[in-house]
Amino acid sequence: MGFDTTLQSAEGFAGRIATAVRSFEGTDNAVPVEPAGRFERTSQPISVATDGETFGHHREKEGSALLSDPWTARNDYINAVGDRSQAVLNQFFETHQSHPLSLDEQTNALRLLEMQRHAMLMYTSCGGFFDEISRPEGTQILRCAARAIELAEATSRTALETTFIEKLAQTPSNVSHFKTGAGVYLKQVKPHQVSLERVVAHYAMGSLFSPYREDSRRQDGHQAEEQLYCYRLRCHDYYHQPLGALTLAIGRVQVTSTLTLEKVNLAFAVLHLGGWDFQCGIQAFPSQSSYSKAKAAVVRASGNASVSQSVLAIHNQFHQTYTLQNLFDEERHQIMQQLNQETLLRLDQLYEQVYRENYGVLMAFHRDRLPVPQALQVAADITLSHRALDIIRALEQEIAGPEGDLLNITIGRVAELEGIATEAHHFRANLKLPGAQPILERLIWQGVSQTLQVALAPGSSLPFHKMVTTIEGLQRLIHLGERLGLSLGLDRVQELYYGHLVKMPAQQFMTQRTLLVQLGQALAMDVESVFYLRKSI
Repeated sequence: MGFDTTLQSAEGFAGRIATAVRSFEGTDNAVPVEPAGRFERTSQPISVATDGETFGHHREKEGSALLSDPWTARNDYINAVGDRSQAVLNQFFETHQSHPLSLDEQTNALRLLEMQRHAMLMYTSCGGFFDEISRPEGTQILRCAARAIELAEATSRTALETTFIEKLAQTPSNVSHFKTGAGVYLKQVKPHQVSLERVVAHYAMGSLFSPYREDSRRQDGHQAEEQLYCYRLRCHDYYHQPLGALTLAIGRVQVTSTLTLEKVNLAFAVLHLGGWDFQCGIQAFPSQSSYSKAKAAVVRASGNASVSQSVLAIHNQFHQTYTLQNLFDEERHQIMQQLNQETLLRLDQLYEQVYRENYGVLMAFHRDRLPVPQALQVAADITLSHRALDIIRALEQEIAGPEGDLLNITIGRVAELEGIATEAHHFRANLKLPGAQPILERLIWQGVSQTLQVALAPGSSLPFHKMVTTIEGLQRLIHLGERLGLSLGLDRVQELYYGHLVKMPAQQFMTQRTLLVQLGQALAMDVESVFYLRKSI
């Protein structure tokens, strides 16, 4: 009942990793043939220890005490993988448990099933087709193996990873930074392993930038839960204290894995020293009183206005420490962006002040065609870019909001942008407007869509002059994109215009012909050709 696995492989990585995995499995009878051919692995389950115990055997041995048929449970576990809701898990256990399982027994059963799932994932065939073990494919397979070993260790209380690393050390890497498969594992896999402590550290540092608070209770009086990927966190205590340029947070949370139902209470203390410098300690205290003592010690140390004493107190009371680098990649990048935004906001204000105070100087330099000092030109570039982006985003909110109506394009907003475009042209400013192009394209598309729907609807009573004003507004918006150097793409809106035109009843078409011509010209279309195609349809 093992894994019948045959890998097609080219010379190089496949043969090397096969040797390492076979050694790790203890299946020396699986011998590769010609280097350019293929090798076959026997159906013996994958061994995770030097005594020959396998993932499958381990699951059978441990799982038979919990599950009526471990192999059938493994096959049906796919239903729980697709839906981790409590109702699905309850149904799964009602079907497969050998006796009514306690919560701890359910956790162990799920650990065994997750172990087997990752053991199967580590046989993903794409990992054996490349000449370098540190490629993403090989690294991902090692990550699956690491998770399977971690879960096996948790259920067997046996150390397995050391043997695995020793076997990987026999697999060479072409990258000098790694040297062997063990180097890949230690540098590319281990740093990405997720523990419940790391999840809480992530929660703690993120709490300085998110509205986690002790008093965030539901109406039933229970603490509200935070979902973080496949973990649920419930905050039981939270203390937050700004200390000048520093910020301190201390708390206690219950973290639960939705994959294995593993649950633990952990306390944290995090000190933001400014910039990207964080000190975060995590500790599992045996009681509420021991946590309260540690919390009081850190608060007392922070009250002395000494950074060194505060950091030392966190290290003494909360022994396992983490930094920003230990956060999950996506959230770490979000926090870095937030920290950058504060710095950029201050810089924007500084450049705005320089631009305002030296506006006349800039005018004189450009009027007399003299080389402009770089500092002044950069101030103009950044200030005008920032102003234009602010107005474009405000225009999008006003028009694209729930009450938005592009037929009510305000001349004021467009006029502001036109003024900035004129100013930028005069000062030869290099505008950088990230995200502005898709915003203007969406606004133009929405404007044309609303215009066609309202003006061409049966019995439409929209005043002619209002339609003309709206179309002029769209023309100005399109021309504005050109002046701002955005290279707007009008293909989608042109298709929209053409689609409405060819489906329009003849009488309505003749009634609205003047407006349709003007709108088509605004969209840079060959209106006469479109009209000719309409007649031929």
